[in-house]
Amino acid sequence: MLIMSRQSFIPLILLLLMVISTPSLFSFQDGERLTFDIRYGIIGAGQATLHVEEIEYRNSITAYRITSNARTNRFFDRIFKVRDEIASIYQKITGSQIPTVSDSLLLPGAELFDLHAL
Repeated sequence: MLIMSRQSFIPLILLLLMVISTPSLFSFQDGERLTFDIRYGIIGAGQATLHVEEIEYRNSITAYRITSNARTNRFFDRIFKVRDEIASIYQKITGSQIPTVSDSLLLPGAELFDLHAL
């Protein structure tokens, strides 16, 4: 008959909880949108958004496209106009980034993908 002491039972429970509650690779979900108000001191300078979208990529790869948009308001446009869009694609299963057009400048020999063709 197997008798378990209290000291050996607690690590077993902890191990079981770790296996059951395997965390996701990402801390966000499809469709999530974050909006930020950009300020320079007390003066509003613009707005930035971060949008997560689940997509089906080439060869039926399930992926996330994460898009960041930033723009200054009319007042700050006179000082320094900003209209930025940056997008990255990550494989949903592995969490690894798929090289895109902008990333290919940093990664010699990387295959080019057009983000707007998706």
